[in-house]
Amino acid sequence: RSLHTISTDDVPQAILEQLQHQSRTNAAHNLALTDELLKLLKVLETHAIPALPYKGPALTFSIYGNLALRDFTDLDILVHERDYERAQCLLITSGYRLMKAFENESTYVDSSGRVAIDLHQRMTSREFPSPLQFEPIWERRHHTVLLGTQVPTLSPEDTLLMLTIQISKDAGSRYFQLAKLCDMAALLRAYPDLDLTGVLSHAKELGGERMVQFSVCLAHKLLGTPLPQELLGAVRAQPVIDRLVEFTR
Repeated sequence: RSLHTISTDDVPQAILEQLQHQSRTNAAHNLALTDELLKLLKVLETHAIPALPYKGPALTFSIYGNLALRDFTDLDILVHERDYERAQCLLITSGYRLMKAFENESTYVDSSGRVAIDLHQRMTSREFPSPLQFEPIWERRHHTVLLGTQVPTLSPEDTLLMLTIQISKDAGSRYFQLAKLCDMAALLRAYPDLDLTGVLSHAKELGGERMVQFSVCLAHKLLGTPLPQELLGAVRAQPVIDRLVEFTR
């Protein structure tokens, strides 16, 4: 899409066809996963289990406006800790088998091996405390429309906090992905009125202020993401944030 916006005249035809094929393949894959997500959310709703899909289709559509403009390989669903075991049982009765189990999440795969579900009772392990808990983010939830169906998802503010958690958790490790910074930049473009200063204040109350400062500063340095001067000033007042950003870069 970006090439067509500029010009495709200088792109070799073979390369253009390869990109088109990859784009169409990704779009078909994403549509299939989204359809499966809607089925699972319906099952959970039928059994009175509140569930929040995040990352994957919900994140892609809410910040890019098109399911084809980001790739994702699995589906992430967050449920309350009290509903976690029931949700696990429902996945098994829906034809999924358990592949991996961790303290905060478990991974399931369908019979074809093509659909993977990460079911979360928390966004991170207890070793990396998350400032986001299920009940408050459920109360603040927004809705997005996927394939004509309205589904709950994180508010833009909580989406920003979720991304900062992911970026901070993986920074400096082999799991770090530039794509997560691109998601943050896309989120700020999609919601230009998002109150970053307010998010920072809320994060301070939750104990995640430095994670937000580090993550948005990293997006600013690497991708040129515009930030309010007030926030940049707060970051500059903490040299440790700059050192962390330089280390990660």
